[in-house]
Amino acid sequence: MYIMEKIIKYQWIVYLLGWFVFQLFPAYFGLTSTSEEFLIPFLFIVGIVVIAICSFNFGIANGKLAGWLMFVFAVIVNVVVALATFFLLLGQSWHN
Repeated sequence: MYIMEKIIKYQWIVYLLGWFVFQLFPAYFGLTSTSEEFLIPFLFIVGIVVIAICSFNFGIANGKLAGWLMFVFAVIVNVVVALATFFLLLGQSWHN
């Protein structure tokens, strides 16, 4: 029972990591072949909302400071993922 209590405290970090995996591979790379360019900023905004929900719930379980730190770190990671995808795709189009 003690192990389950420890795992449940950090379940929101796992949910956030799952979101990053979804966001990087299928979402951003799938959106590169579509003509609807408005979906990329929309996905970024949805990512911020998902980060806020996960950080809020993580903060409830572990304290406000931990929730704020998770939010700031996750937003930085979200921006890095978006920029890395942009630069990767820019590099691919540069070689063509």
